[in-house]
Order: sequence, then C-alpha cells, then structure tokens
Amino acid sequence: MIASTHLAVGAASGLMVQRFFPSDMEPVLKRLCFGFVAGYASHLLLDSFPHQEYVFEGLKLAPVLFVEITMTFFLFLFFRKPTMVNLIIFFGMAGGAMPDVVYFANKHLLGWAHLGDLGSVVHLFSHDAVPLGFDVSIYIQLLLALGAYCFVRLKLRPVK
Repeated sequence: MIASTHLAVGAASGLMVQRFFPSDMEPVLKRLCFGFVAGYASHLLLDSFPHQEYVFEGLKLAPVLFVEITMTFFLFLFFRKPTMVNLIIFFGMAGGAMPDVVYFANKHLLGWAHLGDLGSVVHLFSHDAVPLGFDVSIYIQLLLALGAYCFVRLKLRPVK
C-alpha cells in the first residue's frame, strides 16, 4: 500500500477506537496506546489484500514519500482542535506507518538480519494469502485514504 493510505486509515482507526472509552475516565497514555495499536492493526489488515506498490524504489522514492507524508499530515492534523485529538490522530498514523518504517529503515539504513526477520513477522500476512483475483490499485487506495479523511473530518465536526 502507499503511505497516504496507511497514514489515513491509521488516523481513522485511532479515532474510531476512542469510542470505546468514556471521555473522562481513561488515562491519556492508554488512549494514545490504543490509537497506535488500532493504526498498527489497520496496516496489517490493509497489507493482507493484494495491492499495487510504488513503481520506483530507493532514492527516487524518497521525494515522493516526503511530499505524500507531508501532505497527509497537513490534511489530518487540525491546528484548531484540542491537542489530545491531534495526538490520537498522530499516534494512529504512527501505528499505521510503523511496519513499513521498520522495514525501510532496515532495508536502506541498517541491514540487520534480525530486524529483517522482525519485518516478516510484523507483516503477518502476505498479499498472496487473500486470493481476491485483483490488486487493490493506487486509485482504490486513494479512495480509501479519501474515505478515511472524510470520516475524520465528520468525526471532528462540532455538533449543533
């Protein structure tokens, strides 16, 4: 999956899991941890479907990722919203991105064999595990990201 899909769905998952907590009864750290775990779980779920990836790799991919990640953060973090809401969104996005961050850091910077093994464990499913007969195209991934963005915006809209 592309980065914006993982980040967007992670943000929406982080917010969605908050509905299971009373607003004033749970500690902040617990809310953030569950937001992170929900984003992480969304990554595993998304990667279980056969999907298209970027068409290029290495240093050519770096500027594309930079622009894509910056735009996604700009769209999802709301400067007029309470800090707690932005933290939950951020932790959901971080959880949604974490498996790929570990994978790319190991592949391009570290090269540790044990971390490579961890990357295969982190991605519990291979995209061959779900035989859908089609790849989730870049366009469908962008629609998923747009849907997650709409969910987050609607979730944060003030009630009249």
